[in-house]
Parts: sequence; structure tokens; C-alpha cells
Amino acid sequence: MLVELVSRYPYVYNDQMMEALEPLTPRLHAHFFFAMGNRYAAGDDMEAANFWTFLGRYRLRYDALRCDYMAGDVVSDKYVSFYSLPPLRDQLLQMGDAERRELLTEVLAWDAENPAANDPRYFCEFIEDTERQRNIGIIPKSQWDTIRLFMRAAAQKYIDELNNEDLTDLEKLLDIDDTNLYNFFNGLETDFKFYDNKINLMFKNFKFSGQE
Repeated sequence: MLVELVSRYPYVYNDQMMEALEPLTPRLHAHFFFAMGNRYAAGDDMEAANFWTFLGRYRLRYDALRCDYMAGDVVSDKYVSFYSLPPLRDQLLQMGDAERRELLTEVLAWDAENPAANDPRYFCEFIEDTERQRNIGIIPKSQWDTIRLFMRAAAQKYIDELNNEDLTDLEKLLDIDDTNLYNFFNGLETDFKFYDNKINLMFKNFKFSGQE
């Protein structure tokens, strides 16, 4: 409903609308940010369009990780294809590392000011429909901050120093089920071997705010 309401206004009001809607954004789902990316692209503001589209992908990844199911990138890409214009999707894929790091820095700054507080159930249901699964649960809320903080730490690590090989390792780590992640983090037995790479070590040694 909010996307439909926003679509009634001329593109010249995009900035004003986002300023007014910012307090609501923590509880909005990823498709809203994709819709804003589309609006900015239609208004010939590609810098803003890329930001909102990238933020949408970041928020969608957070939602996916809170669903108690190991969905692959194909599922997320399918969701994005429903809500984000092809030129925007293609442009993000073709970005170089320097431009991607700059954009991710802006996304992290926004996330720090407007941390996600939405219910990921909408995407869990999308996974159910796409993967033909039933009753996919949601990770307990007590773990949401852990997921968000690790995502931020991994993203910041990428901004600072990660290369393409590290990104591949990060994607593999984020696809591992929660039980094995918990066991690995706490030095317990896992169902398979965790290789000694930069990403796994970063996760193993990650300290939460206030942790000694």
C-alpha cells in the first residue's frame, strides 16, 4: 500500500518523501527500497537509484538469514527480479570493487541510523513458494542482533580489505545452517570441516558489543 501511495507522486518529490518516510524505514520490507530505486532511476538520478537498490539487496539478505532455511542466491535473485528494474540489477553486477565499496559504506551508514526491525516472514513465505517447502520458521528474535552485527562486520571487512575470493567464502559461510555456525563459533563439534580462511576466522573471533 505504501509503494502504491508513493507511486502517485511525481519523481521530483522523491527526496522529500524519503525524508518524511525515514522514521518508518526500519519496519519496511526490501521491496519498498527496490521501488524507490526504480523511482529514482525513472527520475534520472542514478546515484540515488543505485543506493536504494543496493540497500534493498542488503536488507533482503538480512531477511533471508532470519528465515530458518538455507535458501540459495537463486531465490533472492528471483525476488529481486520481481521488484527491481533490469538496468539497475545489471548496473550493480557490473560495478567495480571501488564503486561497490563506496556504495556499501553508504548502506552501512544508513543501516546504523535505521536498523532493520521488520518481520522477515514475508520472505520466508516467498521461499516456501519458490522452493516448494512448508512451514519455514523464523530464527528467534534473540539471535537477530547477532546476525545483523555479523553482517555489518563482514561488510566492513569487505570495505577495508576483502577480495573476490573472500567474498565467495563469505557467501558460503552465510549459507551454513545455524546449528553448525553456533557450534563452530563456540568450539563445538560440527557436521563438516570449516576451512581456515579469513572469513571463517573473522567469524570465529568476532566479539559483540560489550563482550569481554
